[in-house]
Amino acid sequence: MDREHELAHRFAEVAKQLSADRMTAGLQQAVDLATQMIPGCDYAGITISQPGSKVFTPASTGRATVEVDQLQYDIGEGPCLDIATSDVGWVQSDDVGTDPRWPRFGASAQKLGISSVLSYGLESPRGMLGVLNLYSQKREAFDASTRDIASIYAAHAGAALSAQRMQESLRAAMDSRESIGIAIGILVERHKVTASHAFDMLTQVSQDTNTKLRELAERVAATGQEPGVQ
Repeated sequence: MDREHELAHRFAEVAKQLSADRMTAGLQQAVDLATQMIPGCDYAGITISQPGSKVFTPASTGRATVEVDQLQYDIGEGPCLDIATSDVGWVQSDDVGTDPRWPRFGASAQKLGISSVLSYGLESPRGMLGVLNLYSQKREAFDASTRDIASIYAAHAGAALSAQRMQESLRAAMDSRESIGIAIGILVERHKVTASHAFDMLTQVSQDTNTKLRELAERVAATGQEPGVQ
């Protein structure tokens, strides 16, 4: 099997493995596989950005990755933040210690033993899922060939994780629908009201108590108590 066919086969296996796991396990699988498949990569991690500009690392290959990622979050500069806050698809640095783009991050990262960085956005049809960060202890560790492999890997990982997230969202929606239906049934029977009135009762308590409708319905369905009872 030549190199192109071998890579195609391995990327197909990546997509299969990532799709088979739940989100957290899938993210960890992604970074573990990255260190195996991408030449020059010593460490890998994934940065996720949440509403309110909160960024964190849910999966990494070791303490060094978490420390370097956290440096970027604390200082407010670095390759993963450039991708997360702009339309740039990938960022590379052959020597972070002397890179003028991130003077504070680069100097600190070098002290932690990191010399090269290659970051790729994990994109989906709905937008950016996160950033795949690849770190190396060597300068100029990533060349054009490495970038090609990393870009294909990031595309496969992004697609697989996007499909996985959608499946989990659909599963949560179905679970919520079932709980809400049960809660409505309890209120209809207890208060002899219509289903529409019972739903209004739930939504009103949800708003008054600042409780998610799904959580409120699950509590009613599990305990049989009135929605306003804690």
